[in-house]
Order: sequence, then structure tokens, then C-alpha cells
Amino acid sequence: MGLWKQLPESNEWAHIIVPQRVRERLTGTCFRGRHLALAGNFSHFQTAGEVLGNRQVCSAFLNKLEELRSTGFTGTRALSILLTDTVGWESTQDIADLDPDVLERFRLNRRATALRVKSDRRDVRAPQTKDLTLVYEVCRDGRDIVAIVRSMYPGYNIGKLEGDVSKRENRVFFDWDHPGE
Repeated sequence: MGLWKQLPESNEWAHIIVPQRVRERLTGTCFRGRHLALAGNFSHFQTAGEVLGNRQVCSAFLNKLEELRSTGFTGTRALSILLTDTVGWESTQDIADLDPDVLERFRLNRRATALRVKSDRRDVRAPQTKDLTLVYEVCRDGRDIVAIVRSMYPGYNIGKLEGDVSKRENRVFFDWDHPGE
């Protein structure tokens, strides 16, 4: 999926791409159906195209690309956008909001650990959120700016999945099948 959009001030063109493998991965995590109240799932959007087609999301993303164009902009970045409406259920929550007895340590991947809400604690629900995070890589291709979307999810930007993420971000995780509010 690719979109061509003109930046608001410079009128340069940006090519925004969501690779097929990213769209397929997000179908199993963040786009599982609006009616499913599950951690990390969107309730407002059904596809990556709908997210990028949203006026608030598109405007914020293009403004960020415009800003990066003028300051030097290569590499992977994340953008958090606060929207007017609830967009879905968080996959993380502030650690201060939870009792330590509902948490357990787990391995996110080979490079990261974190705390998560125990899977049997279904009474602790993933909160709804108006925040949306886009993770993208940006570069130039000739005169055009290229933004490759690597991920998008409802909620707080948790940064790189390296080290002890809960300690660094003061956030705890929910499993993908954990119920939302």
C-alpha cells in the first residue's frame, strides 16, 4: 500500500508506504475487528489505510515529515498522535496504576524483557486510549521523501524493544488476548 501526499509548506512530495508484511502482521495484532475489546486492538480503524486516511493522523504525519525535511531526517522514528476520539485499547499501561501482585516478568524478544499483567488476571482490563503511535523509517529517494511505516498501534509509544522496557518506560504490557475495558 502506498500513498503520495504533498507536504503542507514546502509542497514536496512524500511517498508513504505500508509494506504487505507489516499489514499482514498488524491484521493479527491491531486490526482484529472493531468489536473485539482486546489489548492492542483498534476499535476506530479496520486497516492501515483507514489510519493513514484519517484527517488528524494524516495532517500530524505530514507536518512531522515537513519538520524532518528541514532538519535532516533519515532513520527510524516514532510519532504519537492524540486523536479526538477513542481509537482502541492500549497494549501497555502505566506501572503506577497497577498493584505489583498482578504483574509478572516476561521476555518480549531476544533483546528485551518487561513486566506484564498476569494472563489469569482478566479483571485487570486494558484501558481505552485516544493515542495512536506510528513507527516509520524515513529517507530520500531523489527529490521525494519516503516514509515506510513499520508499525502502528493504539496507545503510548513504548520505544525500542531493547533492555528492560518496563524499567525504562514505566509501562507494563498486556498479552494480545487480554480483554479491554
